[in-house]
Amino acid sequence: MIEFRMNGQRYIRTDNGWTDIFYQPVTMELGEQLEKQYADSLDLSTCSVAELATRADGFRTAGAYYLAARYYRTAVLRADAAQCRVLFPGMAYCFRKLHQPGDVLRVLNYIRKRFNMQTLSPVYLTPAAEAYCDLGQYDMAEKCARLAAAGSYGSPSPELTEVQERIKRERHP
Repeated sequence: MIEFRMNGQRYIRTDNGWTDIFYQPVTMELGEQLEKQYADSLDLSTCSVAELATRADGFRTAGAYYLAARYYRTAVLRADAAQCRVLFPGMAYCFRKLHQPGDVLRVLNYIRKRFNMQTLSPVYLTPAAEAYCDLGQYDMAEKCARLAAAGSYGSPSPELTEVQERIKRERHP
C-alpha cells in the first residue's frame, strides 16, 4: 500500500488502483494523474536493477503501466545486456498499453547502440514488430517479425505468432 498527497488530499494506492482515504476508488482521470505525479516524485537512485525489475513487474501485473514503465526504464538504463533481454518485453508491453509505441523503438535503439548489437533476438524483435503495428508501419513490422521467426529456429513464441497474424489481418483486411 502506498500513500500519496496531491493538492492537499491524501490518496492510497492498493493492488486495485488509487482510492481516497476511505478506500473509495477515484475516477480514471484522477487515477492517471496520481499515477504520473507519484511516479515522477520517486527517487529510484538507490534501487538495484533487481529491485526495479521486481517493482516494475508488480506494477505491470496490477495494471499501473505508467509506474511500471518508469521502473523498467530506470532499470534498463543501469542493466547489463542479459538483464535488458529480461526487462525489455515487460517494458515494451507497458509503453504499448500507454499508447507510446515510439518509446518501445527508442529504448530498443538505445539498447542496440549501448551494447553494440548487430543482430537482435526475437525477444527484442517481437515487441518491436508489435510497436510498428501500433504505428501502422506494417513493412517494418513484417521485417521485424520475419527476423524474429528466423531467430526462433522453427519454434515461434505465441506472441510472435499473434503479431504475424495481426500483420496479415491489418495489412490486408
